[in-house]
Amino acid sequence: MTQGDPVPNETSAERRWFVSPYGRRAGDDAPRRITLHDCTIREGEQQPGNSLDAERRLRLAHALDDLGVPQLEVGIPARGPEHVRLTTEIARAGLRAKVTAVCRAEMAQVKPTVECGVWGVLCSVPADPLQLAHKTKIDEGVTIERAIEATRYVHDAGMYVILSAAYATRADLAFLARLLREVTAHGWADRVRVVDSAGCAGPEAIAFLVETFRRVADRPVEVHCHDDFGLGTANALAAVQAGADVVSCSVSGIGPRAGNAALEEVALALALLYGHTTDVDLAKLVPTVRAVEDAFGVRQTPYKAVSGANLLVPSEIASVGMDADPLVSQAFLPSVVGHPEPPA
Repeated sequence: MTQGDPVPNETSAERRWFVSPYGRRAGDDAPRRITLHDCTIREGEQQPGNSLDAERRLRLAHALDDLGVPQLEVGIPARGPEHVRLTTEIARAGLRAKVTAVCRAEMAQVKPTVECGVWGVLCSVPADPLQLAHKTKIDEGVTIERAIEATRYVHDAGMYVILSAAYATRADLAFLARLLREVTAHGWADRVRVVDSAGCAGPEAIAFLVETFRRVADRPVEVHCHDDFGLGTANALAAVQAGADVVSCSVSGIGPRAGNAALEEVALALALLYGHTTDVDLAKLVPTVRAVEDAFGVRQTPYKAVSGANLLVPSEIASVGMDADPLVSQAFLPSVVGHPEPPA
């Protein structure tokens, strides 16, 4: 049984999950291949006090590559020469995953990013009024002009361009539309990205923005959702239902503040609840979570969805009947995501 198989209705000794069929009736019934764009390394290092040395960074990149992640966002080279070196090392590591890096959409940051030899560059445009007023301190017109120049430069260097609208969920809609139209017409964007940088939107807002970005830009859409309201995974799934083809997420949801949509949650839900496929090996999810915990020294609660240790310990009430069928009181066998088999 593969991750894209329909939910079985018959009783079967080999059945490994049993989930509700009603989500597919309410949403998009057509299975699709969804690209997971992992941001574990970059987002993990944005936690206060967390950084990876070159050896741990490369080891983690290989673990994520072994998981099957097809795209791997690894850093911000514009932070300095050491970050250029570290990003370049992963870009040259011979991974199957396509390596990307992030920079603000301005020439001073784009040039060192391109020098790293990555496959793709996320050109980030701070889009909400507070960012423009207090962070970049430039007006909308100059912001767009710089984004046009930066994205064109990346494209001319032969790299994939992702136009990333930071704080898009708080941005003025007219400015977002203008940004998308002018950059796709005069600069370059192979893909556009809705970013809920403040984690301040719900599924309906994310779906609306995905539909808007698709219509205005006429490009594939990626979504990046933070988890400040505990909606990161729900927002990512809503984005896919609205037509997004790419989800940016991090293992364990690791990241600043409340973190991000958790890759293991997104991958499992896409496969088992909605029938979509990804390149991720579900059976390697938990071992990869443990590798991330070891790399950053951060332990998750035992109640954590998908990877929490309590998935192996059913309550006394819930355990009744599980000797006949272990799916009596659980949605999937822990082994589906790589939990060790309980002792006999």
